[in-house]
Amino acid sequence: MCSVCNVAALCCGIDSSKAMYKLFCFLVLLLQINFLWVSCVVFDDVEDNITLRNATNTDSNEKDEQGIRALLQMLLNPYTPTKVLSSRLQWARPTSFHFDPETKLLWNAKGEKAAHLGGATAVGAKDQFVWYNKDHRKAVIDLIDNFENATNPWEVYSMAYAIRNHINPRVFITVLLFLLETREDFEHVKAPSIAQVLPHLFFPDEGVLKSEGKDDQEQWKERSLKRTRRQVFQQFPNFEPLFSPGPFSQPFGAGTAIMPQQQVSPFSPIRQNFQNTQVSPFSPIRQNFQNTQVSPFSPIRQNFQNTQFRPFSPLRPIFQNTQISPQGLPFGQQFLRPRHPPVFVQWQHNIRRTDIPSEQNLAYWREDILFNGHHWHWHLVHQLGRPSVTRHRKGEQFYYMHRNILVRYNWERLSLGMDFVEAYGDLRTPIREGYNPRFTGGTGEPWGARPPNTRPQDVDRELTITIRRTEVWRRRLLHAIRTGVIISRNRNEIAIRDVDIPPGGRRGIDILGDALESDWLTSENYKYYGDYHNFGHYIISAAHDPKGTLNEPLGVMAEPVTSVRDPVFYRWHKHVDDLFDMYKVSQNPYESSELSFPGVQLVNAMLLDYTSEPNNLHTFFNTTTYNSRFGLDFRIQESDPNYRPVVIRILHLDHRPFNYQLQINSQLRTWKKVVVRIFLAPKMSGHGERMTYSEQRRHWGEMDVFDVDIVPGLNLVTRASQESSILGHEGFPTRGRPGNERFDYQGCGWPPHLLLPRGSPSGLNFQVFIMLTDADRDIISSSRRPRSSFCVPPRERFQDRRPMGFPLDREMESGSALSTQEVFRNYANVRIVDVTVTHLE
Repeated sequence: MCSVCNVAALCCGIDSSKAMYKLFCFLVLLLQINFLWVSCVVFDDVEDNITLRNATNTDSNEKDEQGIRALLQMLLNPYTPTKVLSSRLQWARPTSFHFDPETKLLWNAKGEKAAHLGGATAVGAKDQFVWYNKDHRKAVIDLIDNFENATNPWEVYSMAYAIRNHINPRVFITVLLFLLETREDFEHVKAPSIAQVLPHLFFPDEGVLKSEGKDDQEQWKERSLKRTRRQVFQQFPNFEPLFSPGPFSQPFGAGTAIMPQQQVSPFSPIRQNFQNTQVSPFSPIRQNFQNTQVSPFSPIRQNFQNTQFRPFSPLRPIFQNTQISPQGLPFGQQFLRPRHPPVFVQWQHNIRRTDIPSEQNLAYWREDILFNGHHWHWHLVHQLGRPSVTRHRKGEQFYYMHRNILVRYNWERLSLGMDFVEAYGDLRTPIREGYNPRFTGGTGEPWGARPPNTRPQDVDRELTITIRRTEVWRRRLLHAIRTGVIISRNRNEIAIRDVDIPPGGRRGIDILGDALESDWLTSENYKYYGDYHNFGHYIISAAHDPKGTLNEPLGVMAEPVTSVRDPVFYRWHKHVDDLFDMYKVSQNPYESSELSFPGVQLVNAMLLDYTSEPNNLHTFFNTTTYNSRFGLDFRIQESDPNYRPVVIRILHLDHRPFNYQLQINSQLRTWKKVVVRIFLAPKMSGHGERMTYSEQRRHWGEMDVFDVDIVPGLNLVTRASQESSILGHEGFPTRGRPGNERFDYQGCGWPPHLLLPRGSPSGLNFQVFIMLTDADRDIISSSRRPRSSFCVPPRERFQDRRPMGFPLDREMESGSALSTQEVFRNYANVRIVDVTVTHLE
């Protein structure tokens, strides 16, 4: 090597000693960079969930950060005992609290009683956690109440350390995720998705997923996939640092689309807009091609203008003495061992779960991971209402979010030639669809299977509830809708109307939504109107074993994270939506003054996906990878030297990104802020007939709502589909930070890849409804964040004064016979565009 260096130096006219010295320095620098990279990536699963804080590096802040890291590691290892995690990950062990399992009391270091956790321990450690069981939700809320008394993150961690082994894992996980979402001192922390924390809720157990991995030395035989509950850093020599947990952010990329240069998945490692080649903010290399500065929260967290590492990096003294390898190798040398390549497995949606073939064809949509996570996340942050964390218009949000789920489900059914979903509202009639989920629940037992034509009965197991009781609740709700009056707890009459309301008032749809969902904290009269929606879920989930005599677990309808997989979910919610629509139909039609926008005209509108003619959109199936090393395993035993991380390939619906292009003519004298409202609906019914406004009204789904400034004259407005107000984003949260351009409230938004309906190979006809309204009248300017249609952040107000779904939420005087185009033909601020959605096989 030295002779080679000397020859190279002579050829270049450089002194050999200087060349050797420079080469030596360069090699040392490479080793140092490699050591820093690997050291950071080891803890990247936790570090990437924490953004920098604008705070001085005080001891208290550093202590809080240690506690936050430990809390995140608790979430990513939900079944590993606390002492095992603490020992292997070198946690600082707090001594502030002590829990007595017999008395259910939590004591502080001074020997004083800090909390009584009797209610939080009501769910046994091995019991099946049921979200729609109000007693289980009360256990969650009781534990939240105790954690809310903690003054800082370190105290939260100290309490969690003391009680974690004595609380049902699902209760503990739900509470911890809720705290990460709502506490202000956690606003710089991104809560992991439910698929990261509990991947076995999304993927089946043994015998379903099969190995397809291979390498140069060995062809791996098909082996059953096993779930491990160890879920800890086992042996760092076998760790592959490029992998990170969670969905759709892996550096090894997605599958080949039909036109890869134009069809990058909206949540793939290279999320690309045709007008903006910026890499996704959550990709492994968060880098903008126009700005080569590394993100302050990337694995190396280094700014080219400032080489100082963040104050809470893994190289802080708390990790200096970490010896994790069982072989006792120094930290850093462990990574010199060769790592085994991952095992790739294919997750298929063709596993038969229902007896109706046409329903099975929709499994790709019902079982989508991000869709399942969206529904669970919405219920996590909205249904667990707390006096300290209010949700503005929560009841109306319940109605509107679930209506959009139904609308989009019907889009998919229409794309496959199926009829719109039928309501299931009589719990005394059989459920024609059988459903066998072939998944496990939180306790490791499989979910219950429902045979075809199962007739629900009165339930007497974990919870006792009769069908007759739900029928009484329904009659009372129907009476409130017909009379326009809700009876409060104090026996006062509350009028429910969707009219302009004063500040602090509530629309009728909001009051009705809280009563129908229902939640005892927000319902105006929980004892009188009951728990109709939730107990309907519970009765259906127990239909196969209502008395518990067969010792069968409940079905997937018992959990928001799994209920959307069952076809009966959409039939039950179609019935719930029918009740809401009865109320909407009873409201007066909008007047012309509420719909018009004098002086502003929408001249033209089109949708472009850059690969075809205007108003032609395209969908396809894409393949993305999911690293599941925290929950799924091919390991025979813990010390298996051939351990390989499991990477699951997932086939999912996707679409080509597209833009809205609007031409707006303003005859006003000054600039004006306008609100653009965009909806999509099928043009024809399932029988191929043109729908009237009344028939089409309940099939409009929100695509985007945003505001824009226009000037006098002709304005050209372009809006990318990825910027939609309904979409969720996997980037870091922006809670509590005014001035951010994009609102990112974790997984609460709609999955980006499901924005468009599937369409058909020959092209399915849809219509896009676009309306301009006055922002001065519509927008609540006090909010700190851009609009998010499906999620209201804590302590914030929903930014739109109009009813959700305006103006398509009510009937029109002439809507029974005319088409939507004819109803709005006299409004210059409205335009309806025919579009075709083609599915590329």
